[in-house]
Amino acid sequence: MGVKTNPLENNFVGPFSDLIMRFIELKISQGYKYACQGHILSKFSHLSFNHQIENCILSKELVQDWRDKNSQVKSNTLAQALFPVRDFALYLIDLGYEAHVPIIPRIPISSFVPHIFTQDELSRFFQCSDNIQQRNHYNSTMPIVFPVLFRMLFGCGLRISEALNLKIGEVDLEEGILTILKAKGNKDRFVPMSESLTKICQAYVELIHAELNANDFFFCMRNRKRLCETTIFERYKKVLQTCGIKHQGKGYGPRVHDFRHTYAVLSMRESHRKGVDIYYFMPILSNYMGHENVYDTEKYIRLPTEFHSEVRNAVSKETEYIIPEVSI
Repeated sequence: MGVKTNPLENNFVGPFSDLIMRFIELKISQGYKYACQGHILSKFSHLSFNHQIENCILSKELVQDWRDKNSQVKSNTLAQALFPVRDFALYLIDLGYEAHVPIIPRIPISSFVPHIFTQDELSRFFQCSDNIQQRNHYNSTMPIVFPVLFRMLFGCGLRISEALNLKIGEVDLEEGILTILKAKGNKDRFVPMSESLTKICQAYVELIHAELNANDFFFCMRNRKRLCETTIFERYKKVLQTCGIKHQGKGYGPRVHDFRHTYAVLSMRESHRKGVDIYYFMPILSNYMGHENVYDTEKYIRLPTEFHSEVRNAVSKETEYIIPEVSI
């Protein structure tokens, strides 16, 4: 049973089926996609058949059985399986039903450190991107698409899915503004591009989209179909290898997503150099990147070594009066 784009298309059974569907309808009305969660609750509803359920009571035994069936996975995967059940239990309690609320295991803080590309690495990467040779498929659009796609990822701090989901009608080439629809958290936002990136996109459209169709994918194959992340990732690894940047393996990076991290760090550094107050800048950056709050954006800020001294000096200059020097 695959994950349905529309969570209500899942097969819900058992005594909780109607209540689960009402719960999911509520979450969708609140702006959540709830696709994976709907898939999880569908499997949870099938498990309820093995229990004696009276008066739609969500028992501790049923919740424990669900936990046990997911106990062989990592703690973060177990948490993902329990979160929708916990939210459903709280929903039942609000309706006046009895329900046991599962305790979510603590998710260990990731020690993963994203790769922040240096100016030299970026220069080499884009130089190699601009010289991709046609391989295997004569009708591949990759030599044209790849360098523009990654300039957009770096120049706008987009998620790869956001860029690949863009339609022509969502790219305003006159004003240089992208319209990102139904991104993470089901959020929409406008993303301004730089003048140089806008000109690159204008030239790209003339090469790829001879006939403009607003519903065509902006980054597409010759048959107008959407490019997939796997295809991009495989070519990305080859470009890294060509330009001398070692890839440590899947999950270790440099990842495609690290271009988004690099954008956040360099944006913050550039704003600091221009004298912009970082505390005023963070909410703006958070909104631009499509984050729920500034705390999500803070996770993206990994200060390169050469930036440490700049921040330390700036902070010292602003706070030196707080703790004055003491002569001994």
